[in-house]
Amino acid sequence: MEVVIYMESVFRPDFVLAQYLAVDKKSFLKEMADFLYQKQVINSSEAFFGAVWSREQVMSTGVGRAIALPHGCNDSVLDFVVTVCQLAEPVDYDSIDNKPVSLVFLLAVPPSRQTSYMKVLAAISNFVRLPGKTDQLIAAKSQEDIFKLISEIKVKF
Repeated sequence: MEVVIYMESVFRPDFVLAQYLAVDKKSFLKEMADFLYQKQVINSSEAFFGAVWSREQVMSTGVGRAIALPHGCNDSVLDFVVTVCQLAEPVDYDSIDNKPVSLVFLLAVPPSRQTSYMKVLAAISNFVRLPGKTDQLIAAKSQEDIFKLISEIKVKF
């Protein structure tokens, strides 16, 4: 039996940031770790940032087309959440296409949800490849507009 779970289970309106001003990749990811700590999604900003940054050192999660999909999975994560950040100005991210990033989907994943997170990551990746979706997300005028677009994403388990 196939179960369809809508992204609202891991994606929430208060984890959407519109027109966020980021200086560079590393400081942005640190700020996002602090944001998740303040939201009580993680119990250690440093541990989560360390997991995300270590992953970035292996290979950039800048997947091209102005999109980055950073993710961290460790014991500091208390709740599975996707934070979506539309950047006010593109940021150099060492992306595979050597172009800056304008939209970031940051996944915070508890170790117990590791299997589901790969499916969520794939669903996001497939969604942003649909014609026009990335442009719509980058052009969105508000947090609400971004959330409405992202709410179209479905994950099948």
